[in-house]
Amino acid sequence: IGKTTLEAVLRLKNGADWAASGKTGDYAAGNGAAMRTAAIGLIDCLEPDKLIEDSYNDTIITHNNPEAIAASKTVNFFISRGVCRESSESASPALIDDCIAFIGKSKISNQLLTAKEMLVSGMPTGTAVHTLGVSGYVVETVPSAIFCFLKSPDDFETSVLSAVNAGDDADTTAAITGAISGAWNGTWGIPRKWVDCVEGTDEIRNIAGRLYNQMGF
Repeated sequence: IGKTTLEAVLRLKNGADWAASGKTGDYAAGNGAAMRTAAIGLIDCLEPDKLIEDSYNDTIITHNNPEAIAASKTVNFFISRGVCRESSESASPALIDDCIAFIGKSKISNQLLTAKEMLVSGMPTGTAVHTLGVSGYVVETVPSAIFCFLKSPDDFETSVLSAVNAGDDADTTAAITGAISGAWNGTWGIPRKWVDCVEGTDEIRNIAGRLYNQMGF
């Protein structure tokens, strides 16, 4: 875990309330919350107001920063739209406009607009993510992950490998890209060799199936 998350855990251990345990300030705009938030996009996919509330509450436990919160909302917006999508054609650069309307004004939304312009122009992935950034700063990482997904929305493997090959904080960028692409493409869209090699794959798939049934789809 990152330093910000560790500090929050120690504050919780020492008796801090969860709503006051998260780090504040500019240095709290790290990737930790956005990287773990995907389950909220699944569970709250039919309840946008609850998705906003739960994204906020989950984030501030460790990263009490407006950009970190906006990033978690962004990730969960894309995941929820993936779960509820009518067709893969809706996974286009125009979806970024809907996301910005959903999360509101922020540095994240400004960077998402830049990502949209890059997608529309056909900019190569390597050039785009190098420009957007893939550091531990969430304002860089989440828009880069969105770019990797929307560049190849029907191809989980290509999207995730693009994020991995961007380097730097590659595990975070790829985790977010994979969570979003997985919501859109389903398990059947992930290379079987990847699914079978994940530690605890049977347990994870069992939990996923029970969650799906509980959601009433």
